Amino acid sequence: MNILFYDKDFGPGGIAVVSETLATALRQRGYNSAIYVLSLPYNDLVSRLPKNVPLIVGQGIKYNKENIEQLKNVLVERKIDIVVNQQGLNPIPIRILDKARKGLNVKIISVYHMQVNTNGRIISVQQEIERCRHRFMLPLLHLKMKLFKWITAKSMRNVYNKSDIYEVLSPSFVPLFSEFTGIKNPTKLKVQTNPVTIQLPQKEVDLNSKEKILLYVGRLEPEIKKPQRIMDMWKLLHKQFPKWQLVIVGDGPEKNRLEEEIETENITNVKLVGFQNPQPYYEKASILLLTSETEGFPLVLAEAMSYGVVPCVYDSFPASSDIVKDGQNGILIPKDNETFNVHKSVELVSTIMNDNNKLKYLAKNAIITSRSYSIERISKDWEATFKHLIVGGGRKH
Repeated sequence: MNILFYDKDFGPGGIAVVSETLATALRQRGYNSAIYVLSLPYNDLVSRLPKNVPLIVGQGIKYNKENIEQLKNVLVERKIDIVVNQQGLNPIPIRILDKARKGLNVKIISVYHMQVNTNGRIISVQQEIERCRHRFMLPLLHLKMKLFKWITAKSMRNVYNKSDIYEVLSPSFVPLFSEFTGIKNPTKLKVQTNPVTIQLPQKEVDLNSKEKILLYVGRLEPEIKKPQRIMDMWKLLHKQFPKWQLVIVGDGPEKNRLEEEIETENITNVKLVGFQNPQPYYEKASILLLTSETEGFPLVLAEAMSYGVVPCVYDSFPASSDIVKDGQNGILIPKDNETFNVHKSVELVSTIMNDNNKLKYLAKNAIITSRSYSIERISKDWEATFKHLIVGGGRKH
């Protein structure tokens, strides 16, 4: 069977890593997999691809004759059976793909990689509303929010209608999808979580060798990931726990500002190491912090948990409680009047920093939970979906 992973670009970010990981795993299971992107602004992840997983680059993120013809040629020449469209919202990739597959028996699986009733634009407007102090501006901002939600729902419905299967990352997103899109009986909707995309431990994790490290792994940007919340927590923790260290792995527009804040406020025992392979940090760290405003299915959770890093997660997105069971395999930080409370967060994290037995208990259970997201298990799920489509499931066209 021939599978094409299709996206607007190839990184940096979790979607590209998922495509690379799944394409590689499926190759090992006997599938002919390839990756097609409309644009390649970055080359960071290209070197990770095995030589037997081809990467084809289109003519840019635009709907035109050149893109349609090039993609159609790829579908024909590689005898593609199924395209995995990693852009479950963007209208341009699906429009190109739907046109290119006309007359071909090619199935489409589209995936939405965020919480289904939101995206970056919606979150940005929500934050504008929260900051607004001018009562005459508020109605305009609420109208803007309503418009963005309407556009987003319409785009999502469009991709859903052109797909044979539409995947979301969490069971909790299923009712949200129906409510948000207005599709009352979404028969093509399927839940498919992402796999762990790093090398899993080759031997049993030695929890006794763990160091007193709090870890953040992710992009340093202010709208969704909110790394400032991590720094605000550490300002309160670093004096209380002088033997502990905060390590921030990632890059982005907030990095320089955070570095300046560390220096000017004399915040100790904190390192910003930039964009790195997180695996060595998972091996050493004891606690993972995730305080995003929203997420889809964050890869960092399952990855860290596989190395016995206990997740402390702000309960700001429905999938958080699918993965983290509070007090069993991690800590869920609740919202306080619908906002992030730094003092409450510090209080909860402090309880396990002070209790090594509790920390080990949570770490052991975190490792067990992470096995549900291994690439071997997730690959089998994808394989079952492929076989269902080829046998006769999915949209008729």
